[in-house]
Amino acid sequence: MLPPETQRLIEQHGIKYVLAQFVDIHGSSKTKSVPVTGLAMVAEDGAGFAGFAICGMGMEPHGPDSWPRAICLR
Repeated sequence: MLPPETQRLIEQHGIKYVLAQFVDIHGSSKTKSVPVTGLAMVAEDGAGFAGFAICGMGMEPHGPDSWPRAICLR
């Protein structure tokens, strides 16, 4: 569930998509576009990224996905 303030801002500004982002161990930003209908899921469960796309993790294309989770600061 999203905090009420977040939900209010989404509705007030007509936001349709947000960016789920994390930084890999080299400081490179990894981002994916998420429809706001999936934002609560991303905040609770994480956003799936192809593991081999994360530099420095030593994964190959057949490796598992990565599910970074959000840290929601207030």
